Amino acid sequence: MLTKPGNCDDHWHQHAAQWRLLGSPLRPCSEDTRAFEEIVRLWATATGISRPLALLLGVTPEIACMDWPENTRLLAVDHCFGMIDKVWPLKEARAALAIHGDWQALPLAAGRADLVLGDGCFTLLSYPGGFQKVIMELADILSPQGCLALRVFVRPRQRETVFQVFNDLQEGRISSFHTLKWRLAMALHGPAAHDGVRLADIWQVWQDAAVDKAAIMQEIDWSPQTMATIDNYQGRSARYTFPTLDETRQAFSRYFQETACFFGEYELAARCPILVFAPKKKRLS
Repeated sequence: MLTKPGNCDDHWHQHAAQWRLLGSPLRPCSEDTRAFEEIVRLWATATGISRPLALLLGVTPEIACMDWPENTRLLAVDHCFGMIDKVWPLKEARAALAIHGDWQALPLAAGRADLVLGDGCFTLLSYPGGFQKVIMELADILSPQGCLALRVFVRPRQRETVFQVFNDLQEGRISSFHTLKWRLAMALHGPAAHDGVRLADIWQVWQDAAVDKAAIMQEIDWSPQTMATIDNYQGRSARYTFPTLDETRQAFSRYFQETACFFGEYELAARCPILVFAPKKKRLS
């Protein structure tokens, strides 16, 4: 099922239109999907909850269509109707619903959700303020036995330079254009977690790069359409935020206890871990 209203900015409308051109690590790969399935399977076995309510932050098809425990009810919440309209894959499913909404004010009562999953959904939030607002909301709606599992994008402790990124590109050590975009973004990220990186700056560095783009397209077999996805960053003042893994863990530590951390083996997987959390017991006031 699908609900309508809602608007989102041009960046997300364009992101929805380009979805089929995006790939790993921007989208989950099969390793990520299998990890999410195993996390949910272990949780279901441990809790014995027979008809769980799962909340998906965003409409990521790879998560929406994964193997869920029997009788799972799935609710996806996205701030952009364009993403719901163009990307949500379960429009005809009876037990799955996608709605327009705000992750800081989720349409669920306290303790109502059994599972919360998401993929890269904190990247456009400010750190630490935007992170904390959503984390507090998740802590409120997740049941005491609930499980929170998120694939997060984290920058390395030691920032690489733009020169290093382009050198690796020219030496054939980057196979995916989406890996290149993410490495450039993290190389341009400010030294502090709250600095982030402006999307327009990522686009500009690629435009100014002294590399033979035509030769790269031929050697690595990147299509013009795939390389044009970076044009969605042109002129955008929005910022991506990539805390380190330690900074990400710190943001969740007040309300959640980390129970597991999964790393894949695909390109850039070291910067795309899946973190699993259980809610901390709420203190009585």
